[in-house]
Amino acid sequence: MRDWNLEGKLVQVNYMDNIRAGKVLSSRVKYGGKVQHQVKLTHSIQLKWRTEPVWQVLVDEDEVVDLLA
Repeated sequence: MRDWNLEGKLVQVNYMDNIRAGKVLSSRVKYGGKVQHQVKLTHSIQLKWRTEPVWQVLVDEDEVVDLLA
C-alpha cells in the first residue's frame, strides 16, 4: 500500500481525459475517506468554458495514473 500523502511528488494524472504530469501541492482526505490531491501541472490545459489556461487541478486518488518521482 502506498502512502496517501503525495505532497511534493511528481505524478501523472488523468484530468478530464487529459494525461498530464505535475507536482502535488497538497493532499487531503475528503469526507467519506477518498483522497484528493491539488496538482500544479507542468503543461497547462485549455478547458472549453475558460478563457485562460488551467495550471492547477484537483484530482481524486483514482485519477493518479503514475508516481513519477
